[in-house]
Amino acid sequence: MNADTIYTKTDAGLREMQHRSHGLDIRHRTLLIMLDGKRAVSDLETQLGRGDMLLPMLARLLELGLITGLSTTASAAVASPAAPVKAPPAAPAPAADTDWKQRRQRATHLLNEILGPMGDGLAVRMEALKSPEQLPELLQRGRELVRDLRGQSAAQRFEEAIGPLEP
Repeated sequence: MNADTIYTKTDAGLREMQHRSHGLDIRHRTLLIMLDGKRAVSDLETQLGRGDMLLPMLARLLELGLITGLSTTASAAVASPAAPVKAPPAAPAPAADTDWKQRRQRATHLLNEILGPMGDGLAVRMEALKSPEQLPELLQRGRELVRDLRGQSAAQRFEEAIGPLEP
């Protein structure tokens, strides 16, 4: 495996996040959560501090069909921990009838991108939602967590990207 390869979850990986059908241990589950299509293998090694364990863990997730390699690109193109964290360009505010699952997925992606492993707990809770009723509460918690860890401007970018916190 190339240190510059970037991995992301497959559809099976996204289903695994909700249903836990493969019985992954906490290390594999954490890695699966972190694979968001933004971090290169070299960045994951730095963040996780598990250099000798990372490659076998990635191989297992690949074997199960839960992840796929997106590309091999210079890791400098991926936001490094020292680089300022930027939210993606603000999407237009979703209409009231927007699919809540897409909004949940966008918020989960943003938490992973902005907070990295620090947002994993909330990201997992969002991914586990089966109905839209709790989404506004979790979006508010996400905004507060981003604000507390990255500042008010990051929280505003988070809210702009996901739309109003209320349904």
